[in-house]
Amino acid sequence: MDRSFPPNVITNAFGLSNQSGQGKILVDTMSLYEKNQTGNDTTSQNHEFIHLSTIDKYCQEHKISQIDFLKIDTEGHDLFVLRGASEMIEAEQIKRIQFEYSAFNIYSRTMLRDFFSFFQDRPYSIFQIMPKGLREIPIYDFSLENFIYKNFAVLHHSVNK
Repeated sequence: MDRSFPPNVITNAFGLSNQSGQGKILVDTMSLYEKNQTGNDTTSQNHEFIHLSTIDKYCQEHKISQIDFLKIDTEGHDLFVLRGASEMIEAEQIKRIQFEYSAFNIYSRTMLRDFFSFFQDRPYSIFQIMPKGLREIPIYDFSLENFIYKNFAVLHHSVNK
């Protein structure tokens, strides 16, 4: 990375997922998934292999006991990143989460319903981020499943007052 950041910003040269390993990122889309408008199953020639880790592993290695705000913007891979943070989420150590939902979810085969299932029976509420604030979505509704770009916030009940 050749950008300048303040001294309190730590950059890491790896991606996040549900397990450690290696992944192929498509440089054109900055995603692990090919976004192909024609529906053809083509493979981009412009890719790099990257190391993948999990939030749980990173927090354990760096002795991070709590995350106040976790923003995920991984072009369709957001649910996998959340699954890699399941220990921190289960321990209620992540208070606020923001994730993206878009056409990339088609290519990663993750539905909005999967996010609701992931947080089901956990002390978190899901909100759609709107221009003038948050709109709580207390239960999943299939009409939300349109793959139009949206951002969602997930708030732990201790901060959702």
